[in-house]
Amino acid sequence: MQPEYIARLPLDIRTLVEEIERASRVKITVEVDSARARNIPSQPDTMACEFSPHGAKLLIPTSDYFPDGSVLHELLHVRRFLVEGIPCLVDCLTYQHWRLYFAAGLIRLDNSIEHLIIVPEELRIRPNRREYWERVMMRLWDELALDRLTELARRELALINWAFIEHVLPGSAVQSYARVVLAKFDLTDRAQRCCDELIPSLQDKESAIRVCFSHLELPLEVASLEYIDTHAGTRREVPLG
Repeated sequence: MQPEYIARLPLDIRTLVEEIERASRVKITVEVDSARARNIPSQPDTMACEFSPHGAKLLIPTSDYFPDGSVLHELLHVRRFLVEGIPCLVDCLTYQHWRLYFAAGLIRLDNSIEHLIIVPEELRIRPNRREYWERVMMRLWDELALDRLTELARRELALINWAFIEHVLPGSAVQSYARVVLAKFDLTDRAQRCCDELIPSLQDKESAIRVCFSHLELPLEVASLEYIDTHAGTRREVPLG
């Protein structure tokens, strides 16, 4: 990571950067993506990460925006994919009924599954981030309550994010609110069944993905698992179906 950014991080986060770079043998760089700046008024977090066999980027809206809690979150994503060898979910271009929008939907689902694993670790390191995640969830369930989504989008968001609340934020105020929203759309039982099956499967990413696909009624043929090997500089895709 560039010296001007790593110098702004507390010791434990600097150490994490160094550990990831050493284990993966690639660099983590910080890059200003000015297109993200317009999200600042409405979004509590505008940082993201990109990664490849040759390195990782943390994308920030301005050079001044570099909160260590957000950096920690993105680093935990990077560590899973580039150090631990966890696969990410990608669209399978050979799927007979492939559509351009599949890619964005699978990225969103993959991110949600990853959050079930990395956010508990994030809260262990930075307990004060719980308030941030409660705000994120409240905003998401507000969106669900408005009934502006397609049935599939609503089902995906409701099922995966009920699991997040149960697993990561039990006892929070948003949990009671989410129950009301689930009942509004007759998704209470369905969401709980998904949660009860998904949480025990989280130790194996492929198993967790298959649980999600089953409950969301998605064909396995639409997706692949992508493994990144930074030592060899390669990507490898394994079809799910």
